Amino acid sequence: MNVTFETTEDSEATFTVQLEWNEILKEYNKVLNGYIQKAKVPGFRPGHAPKSMIERMYNKNLLLSEAVETLAEKAAVQKAFDSDVTILTHAHFHTESVDEGKDITITGTFPVLGKGVLDDYSDIHIPVHNIVVSDEEVDQVIESYRTEHPIYKAVDRPAQIGDSITVGMVYVINEKTVGDLDQDQQFELIENRSGLFAGIDAFLTGMSEGDTKEFETTLPNDYPSEMYAGKTIHFTVVIRQVSEKEYPVIDDGFAKQEAGVDSVEQMRNSIRSNQYFQKLQSMERNLQSELIDQLVAKLELNVPKELVDTEVTDILQDLSELIGESMQLDDYFKMIGKDENTYREEVRPDAIRRIKQRRALSLVADRENITVTAQDIQNVINDYNKSKPGQHLRYSQLSNNQRIIIVNRLRNERALDLLKKRSYVYDTAENSEAQASVSAEESPQEEIKQIGEDTLASEPVVDDTIS
Repeated sequence: MNVTFETTEDSEATFTVQLEWNEILKEYNKVLNGYIQKAKVPGFRPGHAPKSMIERMYNKNLLLSEAVETLAEKAAVQKAFDSDVTILTHAHFHTESVDEGKDITITGTFPVLGKGVLDDYSDIHIPVHNIVVSDEEVDQVIESYRTEHPIYKAVDRPAQIGDSITVGMVYVINEKTVGDLDQDQQFELIENRSGLFAGIDAFLTGMSEGDTKEFETTLPNDYPSEMYAGKTIHFTVVIRQVSEKEYPVIDDGFAKQEAGVDSVEQMRNSIRSNQYFQKLQSMERNLQSELIDQLVAKLELNVPKELVDTEVTDILQDLSELIGESMQLDDYFKMIGKDENTYREEVRPDAIRRIKQRRALSLVADRENITVTAQDIQNVINDYNKSKPGQHLRYSQLSNNQRIIIVNRLRNERALDLLKKRSYVYDTAENSEAQASVSAEESPQEEIKQIGEDTLASEPVVDDTIS
C-alpha cells in the first residue's frame, strides 16, 4: 500500500491510495464475512450460508468495491494524521468496479485543515493593573439600593411628577368602555409615558384627593395596534390619594434589610468586595481576550470555508442555548432587525478566531510537551458521573474520537494556563491578590467538569483540535 496527497490553495487535499490485490482480498474476506453473519437466508442458520450464495445476493463486485473504499479511507485518515493534517469530512472514496487479481489506484479529494505555523510567542506580555474600588463607587451602589426601594407617604397637596396616585378610572375607545371608577389603580406620574395611556400625566398633575376630571387624548397614527391608531380616548378619573416618594435613610437597619449585615460599615465592605470580584472577572476576560488575540496573530493557518460554516452553526447553537426557551432564534433575529444569513456573515470573523485559537493553543501544547494521562481522562469521567446521578460511564466505553477530543481540550486548557502565567505582568506586589484570584479562576476541576459535560453528552462529527 502506498498513500500520497497534495494540498490546494482552497484547503483541500487529494489523496492517492495504491492498493495491492492481496490487501484487497484480505479486506474483502472481512467484508464478506460480515455480510454472511448478518444475512438471513432461508434454509440456513445465521452465519452459515455459503459464500457463493452471499456473493450472488449482494453482488461480488459491490463487495469488492466496499473493501477497496474501506481500505482507502483508513489509509487516508492515517496518512493525514501522520502528516498533521485534519480531514474535515468523512473520507469517502468511490470506485465503480474492481478487477479481480489486479492492484488498484483510487483517489479522493476532501477539505482539510493543515497544522499551521506558530511563530515564537515568548514576547507576549500582557500588563495586569491593580484593581481599585473607590468610595464613590460604593456610594453609587448604596444609592441604587435606596432608589430601588422608595417609601410612599400620603400628602395633602396637588399631585406632581414623581408622585404615586391612587385613582378610579374609566376610559372609552372605539365605543368600548373599559375600567371601573370604584376600582383603585396605582399610577406613578412621569414626564413621558408611552402606550395607551400616553399623555394622561399632564391632565392628572395638579389634581388633589377627591378631584374628578374628564379629558381626552389621541393616539398617534403610527400606534402599533392598527385598531387604535389615531383614535381618541375619553377618560374619567377620580383621585383617591396622592403620595410622595421618599427614600430610606442609610443606617444599620437599612444595611440589615438590604444587605443582611449588622452595620453600614459591614454593608460597605460587602459591596466593596463584590465590586472587586466583578472587576476581577471582567479583567480576566479582557486579559485572556488580549492574550488570545496576540497568540492568534502569530499563527499562519488557512481555514477552510467548510470548517468556518460548521463553527458558525456552533455559534448559533450557543446563542440558541443562551436565550433558552423564552425565545426562538427567528424571533430573536426579528427583535434585533436581522435575518439569519446576515447574522451568519457577521459572526464569521468570530468563528475563524475560535478555530485559530484552538489550533494555536494546540501548537503551544505540542511545543511545550504538554501531556494528558489516562487518569486525567478518568477524572473527566468521574466528574461527569457525579454531575449525572445514575450515570456509570466507564473509560472503556469512550469512543476513540471522544478520547481524542478530551485529550486535546485538556491540552489546550493547560497551554492557555501556561501562557497566562508566563505572559501576565503584574504592576506591583499590591496586586498579589488579583494574581492569586486570576490563577484560581483557572481551576482545572471546573474545566474538566465542563469538558466532560460537552464531550460525553454528544460526540461531534468533526473536531479540528486533533493534532
